[in-house]
Amino acid sequence: MWTSKTSRSAVVSALLRDDGNLVLLDEMGSVVWQSFDNPSDTILPGQSLSIYKTLRAASKNSVSSYYSLYMNASGQLQLRWESDVMYWTSRNPSMSNLSAVLTSDGILQLVDQTLKPMWSVFGDDHNDAVNFRLLRLDVDGNLRMYSWEAVSKSWRSVWQAVENQCNVFATCGEHEEENMIWKKAALACMTSNSKGLMMLSFTEIKEITGNFKHQIGPKTYRGVLPNHQPVAIKELETTIEERKFRAAVSKIGSIHHRNLVKLNGYCCELGKKILVYEYVKNGSVHNYMEDDELSKRLTWRRRLNICLGVARAICYLHTGCREFVSHGTLKCENVVLDKNYEAKVSEFGLGIVHPEASCVREKDVEDVGKMLLILVTGCLQVGEVCELAYKEWIQGRPERVVDNRIDGGVDREELERMLRTAFWCLQSDERMRPSMGEVVKVLEGTLTVDPPPPPFASQSLPAKEALLESSSEP
Repeated sequence: MWTSKTSRSAVVSALLRDDGNLVLLDEMGSVVWQSFDNPSDTILPGQSLSIYKTLRAASKNSVSSYYSLYMNASGQLQLRWESDVMYWTSRNPSMSNLSAVLTSDGILQLVDQTLKPMWSVFGDDHNDAVNFRLLRLDVDGNLRMYSWEAVSKSWRSVWQAVENQCNVFATCGEHEEENMIWKKAALACMTSNSKGLMMLSFTEIKEITGNFKHQIGPKTYRGVLPNHQPVAIKELETTIEERKFRAAVSKIGSIHHRNLVKLNGYCCELGKKILVYEYVKNGSVHNYMEDDELSKRLTWRRRLNICLGVARAICYLHTGCREFVSHGTLKCENVVLDKNYEAKVSEFGLGIVHPEASCVREKDVEDVGKMLLILVTGCLQVGEVCELAYKEWIQGRPERVVDNRIDGGVDREELERMLRTAFWCLQSDERMRPSMGEVVKVLEGTLTVDPPPPPFASQSLPAKEALLESSSEP
């Protein structure tokens, strides 16, 4: 229960202001009490934390309630475990009468009585157009700045005080058992609809995977959270520095689409960089294409829908996010199928994490073209089948390249669209490749496409209008 303790203060009304400040007023309209003067675990823009004031992490369990953010008499911010263990400080020069404020453009500052900044740290998106921001002392003992993502309708961490979570007292090492008390509780409460990312230690990753017992793909393992929710654990090979990795993961975690696998959490510890994804039941397209029995489950209709789902996912990454995101490594191994055989693309945005990976738009388009050809022909080695497929198509025999494991035959008009789209996507001249928006419309049947030139030969650049022309469904 919570109370403002103002029962004897002649309060006659309450008002929640646009800045988030809850104020209690007397009959003269004077402020008797306001929430901005009584912070709990959060600071909002317009609110301040003055000397001797404290933020305390939410007391969901017996461990996290001991974490606090304290402004000492010298005007320094301190993160503490109970009252005697300090594990982070703002390290600004000592000065009296300072207050901590969060600005609306994403800067945490210590300001003097004239509001002159004496110390500052910046969120990754400072100066960006963000409607809502907050500073919160989280249950794991770390202080973070968050921005509201309107597209994903979730909070995104844009700065944190302690870069290595193990440097937060009672998180790793000799205190890890205490840490597991609240972490297990948090994991047990997590559902597939939870917002925000879990931060797990490597010990916890080993625990939920049974010490990496069940491998389901290259460096990918099945795990189970304490609430029995299955997850997929992907171990990355990258030398990216920790700060940039966390920023990249935060960006990836804010991207949501029905054809993208949801990122639930990550581990960044002891040189390990691991992603925790939702578990998608039916496994990867690669597993189906290399197995004769499994491949028979992928009817023509399912294969067309898989191609369309992948195209929609990549189109969303290119044009639907706040900024352009490339997949960079699209292949059958990282397209997985749910219980209804609907495609979900995983490992997207890792070009941010892998500096050496290709992050250009045209590479994604080419990879989509390869996937279309694989699903039509059943051949995982696109280089071996592309020229033959084009030859059969140009001679009017496209059905001869169709995977003979497809039961029930194919729709000739849809096959024509699939092959034309694949050959345009695979053009050796990158300038001739279509946009992903155009690919989606062609696969949907709302855009017609001209016959493509041979994709494996150098071609002169035709006018853009010659590639695709809008039309209604025939």
